[in-house]
Parts: sequence; structure tokens; C-alpha cells
Amino acid sequence: MMFIKTFNPVRLTNRESVTFLMQVIESAKSVDSESENKALENLVAKNTEFNNYLTNDTTVVRTNQLLGLLTQMNDNLHAVRLIVKGFSFSVDTVKKEAAQKVLAIFAKYGNTYGIGNFERVSKFRHITDEINALNITTEVLPIAEFIEPIKNIPDDFNAIYTERAEYVASTMGRIAESRRAAEEAYRSFVIYTNGLAVVEPEKYDAFVAQVNQIIAKVSLMIGNRCNKAADTEVEPNTTEC
Repeated sequence: MMFIKTFNPVRLTNRESVTFLMQVIESAKSVDSESENKALENLVAKNTEFNNYLTNDTTVVRTNQLLGLLTQMNDNLHAVRLIVKGFSFSVDTVKKEAAQKVLAIFAKYGNTYGIGNFERVSKFRHITDEINALNITTEVLPIAEFIEPIKNIPDDFNAIYTERAEYVASTMGRIAESRRAAEEAYRSFVIYTNGLAVVEPEKYDAFVAQVNQIIAKVSLMIGNRCNKAADTEVEPNTTEC
């Protein structure tokens, strides 16, 4: 006699959870139709609602936008730093003094690694503003092409950051609620199906075995992820993005 193994999807991400439930649903449809199995029908309905919320969730899009802006500022200011370091050895006094002034600004604000992303953007803004205030012409130092494109990025970053925070506040609760409902529907479906498997093992044994294979795969994935995390000493700072 076969039963669907106990499995709690709590350690899956939202997308992994909805995908896991979809796989179970597709396997179940090979045995029962939704109209015949109300537990399956309920699982389909709840997981569809959960998936719809995830599909419309733009948090990841906004997060990628924020990280993109950070990367652009970091790369452009890194280029400026390399340029002025080179010109700090120039025999041209004007160029050398201008380069040293820019290097002094970088030194003033120190290393921007190891700090929160929001604080990093603030530092980038101060560095960019102070370099702009020097009014260095392109003829003296060729840095304007790197400074000009990023001078408004802090404002763009703050706008998207605020927009995302407001969006998260308004939608994350609904996503969490829909996930709980879908996973509760899954648990009810498992209890019902295990009961049917006792009565009609010849009909449900193959399906039960298939679901147990799905559970084994996601359990292995979770185990591998936990092992990898345990071996990682330092992770990138993405808490504010």
C-alpha cells in the first residue's frame, strides 16, 4: 500500500512552491479530472490564484532596476577613479592638480563596499556632486562622459526604492495569503488522495509513486541549497535591494 509522503513546502521560494504544486496537479490530472475530484479542483483554483499574484508581482523587476542603477554608478565612478589616478602623474600641472582634487574627494568618502545599498547611493551622490562642483572641463580631464550619465541616478534610485516599498506593503500580504491557501489545499488533497489510494490502490499507486518522486527531487534541491549556504561565509549585500 502506497501513500504520498509528508512534505512541507515552507522552505521553497514562492516560485518553487507554485511550480511544485503545478507538477502535482499535472500528475493528478492523469488519474482524476477536476470535476470528479473536488480536492483536486480546489487545489487547482487556489494554486492558480497564487500563480496569478506571482505573475503580476513586479518586485523582482524593481529590484533589478535598483541593482542596475547601483552597478552603473559604481562602474562609472570606478572609471573616473582610474582616469584621475593616471592623470595624477601628469607633467601638466593643471591636469595633475585637477586629478588630485578628484582623488581627494574619493578619499574623503572612503570605500563604499560593505555598506548598505541605500547608504552607498548616498555616498555616490556626494562624490558625484562634489566632482561636478569642481567644474573640470573635458580638456583638463576626460571624465564628464562618465559623470554626466549618473548625476541623476540617486533620485531615480530613491524613486524606485520608494515605489517598491509601497508596492510590497500593498501586495506581499496577498501573495503570502494566497500561498497559504494553496498549500493548505495541497495538504487537504494529499489526505483525500491517500484515502483513495487505500480503496483503489490499482488506480492510485502509480500516481502516488510519481508524486513521491517530485517530493524527493524538491527535497534534494532544498538539501543541496542548505549545504551550499552552510559553506558560504560571506554573501552579497542585497538586503536593501
